[in-house]
Amino acid sequence: MFATAVTLAVMGLVFRALADLAQHDGAKILSALQGQSWIAQPQSERHCALRFSSRKAETPAWQPEWRAAA
Repeated sequence: MFATAVTLAVMGLVFRALADLAQHDGAKILSALQGQSWIAQPQSERHCALRFSSRKAETPAWQPEWRAAA
């Protein structure tokens, strides 16, 4: 009897989670099943500008001689 109650409770939680998922993302799921996913649509190209700066090599905070002495 207890196992039946636990099984029904777990099934109820699963069905509730599926109902929430269908309510929240139902339109996306249906369009994906029909092959019209928003990810599959061509996206507009966005250009991005890259900037490079030439930095001089910085000297390390520690001196190699000091490290060897430690």
